[in-house]
Amino acid sequence: MATKRYRMRYDFQLNVAKEEELAIAEQIIELKGQGRYSKTVRDGIRLVSDLHAGSLDVLFELFPWVRADFLEYMTSVQPPKSDTETHIQKQLARIEALLAHGEAMPTTSRSASGVGEPKAMRVPASAAPDSEDDDNDMLLVAKAASSSNATQNFLNSISRLQ
Repeated sequence: MATKRYRMRYDFQLNVAKEEELAIAEQIIELKGQGRYSKTVRDGIRLVSDLHAGSLDVLFELFPWVRADFLEYMTSVQPPKSDTETHIQKQLARIEALLAHGEAMPTTSRSASGVGEPKAMRVPASAAPDSEDDDNDMLLVAKAASSSNATQNFLNSISRLQ
């Protein structure tokens, strides 16, 4: 059984008194001569509809080289991620240097209440931030005010599991 094919025709008008529409009329004549008029109209409607929907899929399908140019442009517009990663790595290196020198856990003096008083400590020059701000060269460390015994709490928890 043969399938019936239906063809639909759409007409539109151009006002050739306007330069833009005259240029379109000339392009249509050229496209018809090359046998590409109908495909161009279909692709154009697909493209405009896709762009109105906020998608670039049809644009990249019809013009693959645009994707590479677009990605290159987007890369140049966005701030480089390496600056953020570099900043984080510098901060981690500073923290590691503090821990390696044992200065992150200074001894504290005991007051009458038994709670450690904050003790100022010098940050090694190698671990100091690279910025011009020199106000961050002192670090205050204080013992936790809690008097609970973490080891005993842990052992009690384990004994309850059995």
